[in-house]
Parts: sequence; structure tokens; C-alpha cells
Amino acid sequence: MRAFLSVVTVAALYTEHWSELCAYLKRNFGAGPPEPEDVAQAAFLRLARLELREEIHNPRAFLQRIAHNIAVSELRKARTHGKYLADGLHQIAAEQGNDLTGERVLLEEEQFAIVRRALAQMPAKRRRVLLLNRVHELSLAEIGRRERMTGPGVGKHLRRALADLDAALRASEQGDKCIGGD
Repeated sequence: MRAFLSVVTVAALYTEHWSELCAYLKRNFGAGPPEPEDVAQAAFLRLARLELREEIHNPRAFLQRIAHNIAVSELRKARTHGKYLADGLHQIAAEQGNDLTGERVLLEEEQFAIVRRALAQMPAKRRRVLLLNRVHELSLAEIGRRERMTGPGVGKHLRRALADLDAALRASEQGDKCIGGD
């Protein structure tokens, strides 16, 4: 009978706090990754697995703390994974980059100039979000807090900034094909 009551208690907490917990996670960590709904689900799962749930005095605060810790852990894992990936890419580039030719250096200088012009033409907020994320390696949630923006707003600016850079580089490639006659 006690196990049934525990399941009912967790179900009641789930019904009462699910939306609020997801909103808390979106507000503090952005829309993802990690996705707020996945983090909230993991928090409720951890709560359900606890043996002494009856001793929790403030389940709402307890759930928020569990969810907060899970989100921080997931962000750390993603950052670590990204660093390993970047290190691997740098190593590959270093192995392949030993054959610097004048043509390759010139091509990369041209691409850098294109990116610099595209950055200069971007709206200031979009450029700031891109630089904070890609250069300073801040998460979307950190940028949101720093710039007083919502997670989805930060994501929108970042996607648009990347699309602007992609469009500038593609336009440059198209111009090269027309000039070269290919």
C-alpha cells in the first residue's frame, strides 16, 4: 500500500509542478540543449527513485534543485564533448595543414575578409550573440542572462548570424564560379 501512495504522490507532484519546472529550466538554461522537458523528466525520475520521499519538506524546491543540477551536468558534458571534438579537428587540421601553399593562404585570407565584412553588416545584437557563443564559448543560457534575452531569442539571433555568414560565403563562391567560367 505504501508504494502505491508513493506513486500517487509523485504523480500529483508531476501534475502540479511539471509546467512550472519546464518554465524554470527554459528561463535559466534556454530552450536547449539540453531540452527543458528532458531535464524535467529526469528530475521526476530521480525523485520517484528516492526511498525517503516523505522526508522532503519542499518538493517544488527539491525538484528545481535536482533539475538545475541535471541541466548543469548536461551542459558540462556537452562542453567537454565539444572541446574533445574541437581538439580532434584541430589535430586533423594540423596534420593536414603542414602543406601551406600560397594559394591556400590567399584563399583563407579572402574567406576571412568575407566573414569580417558579413560581421560588420550584421545588426549589433546578432553579431554580439555570435561572438559570445563562438569566440567566448558562452552557452545560450549564459548569453541570455548576460544580454537580458530569452533562450529562444538568443537561439534565433545565433541561427540568423550563422545563416548570414553562410550566405556571404556562398555568394562569394558563386561569384568565383562565374568569374572562372566553370
